[in-house]
Amino acid sequence: YAGVRFRDDLNQELMGQTNLGVQTKRPYLLYINGEFWGLYSMQEKEDKHYVAAHYGVDKDNVTVIKCGKLEDGSEEILEEYRELYEWAAEADFSDPEEYARLDAAMDLDGLIDLFVGESYVCNYDFAILINNWTIWRVNEPDGSPYGDGKWRFLVYDTEYSLGLYDQIPTQYDYDYLNQMDIDSTNLALPVVLFDLVMDNADFCERFYDRYIELADTVYSAENVLPIIDRMVAEVGATVVDYAARYERIAASDIVVSATASPHVVVRADLLKLDRPVVFLDLASPRDVEPSVAENPLVTLVSIDTIGELAAGDRQERERLTSRGMDIVSASVAETQRWLQTSTSSSCGLEFTHFLSVKMRLTPINKG
Repeated sequence: YAGVRFRDDLNQELMGQTNLGVQTKRPYLLYINGEFWGLYSMQEKEDKHYVAAHYGVDKDNVTVIKCGKLEDGSEEILEEYRELYEWAAEADFSDPEEYARLDAAMDLDGLIDLFVGESYVCNYDFAILINNWTIWRVNEPDGSPYGDGKWRFLVYDTEYSLGLYDQIPTQYDYDYLNQMDIDSTNLALPVVLFDLVMDNADFCERFYDRYIELADTVYSAENVLPIIDRMVAEVGATVVDYAARYERIAASDIVVSATASPHVVVRADLLKLDRPVVFLDLASPRDVEPSVAENPLVTLVSIDTIGELAAGDRQERERLTSRGMDIVSASVAETQRWLQTSTSSSCGLEFTHFLSVKMRLTPINKG
């Protein structure tokens, strides 16, 4: 679970059920020249073409800002964004007039959904590290549903979440909203703005109500678990309950184990086999109890075993290299001796000189 590869795919599919733009994705297994390179994900690029395709606006009338920098569009609109940021950083959003000005400039429903989603999955690489945020708007209002000139939000790169590698800031009980870097200086308007606009009682109530609503619907177990099951099936993997691992091991030919567990996860006294099984234990500390190897049906290969094999191979290569050099040196000496005693002495001497000078070979004196 700690290293599962489709976190971002799952997060984006869930957030895509709200007022946010997300990337359509497709998983695939990559092979290069027949060698397996792993599970990868192909996804949309969030630029002006993406906005035009998903929101029905003219791609040449769009500005996209990614992490405070212009991704696509107008430098003039980027400057307007900077002015909005500077104003918002000093604004008092408990004032109805300033709150109304903000509402006219930004999709507040999207802002709410963004922080519900990012905090629910505890994406450390968003509001904590101040990274991976994108906003967009049309340069000139065009009368279309999304062409009103408001800034809207796009989601990407959310995999640093949902307990990734067991890191504390990604855990479900992490106090995410109180740990945000609200003092960021990299023009992270969504983060700075969210903290400030919570001073407005209306917005605070909207956020609370929406959080409860999405927790009971989009982020509920009834909605999330079938999506996880589908994604697992798409990549051809099977999630096995930890308590049932010995049953699955007994039905397997090869077991690869590489967890971050501080203790063994496969014990000899609990392992019941009626067929040969090969264990490849890549964990440190080891996942598979060493005494498992005493079972006659088990072949256990660990990191230690691989290291020993590599050391043995290296010694054999060094031995063969040394032997090869002896053979080459002896052959060169034999050739030079033959040339020195050749009846075509001038040709032999010239060729010997070529070998000695051009190839820098020293004749071996065999006595």
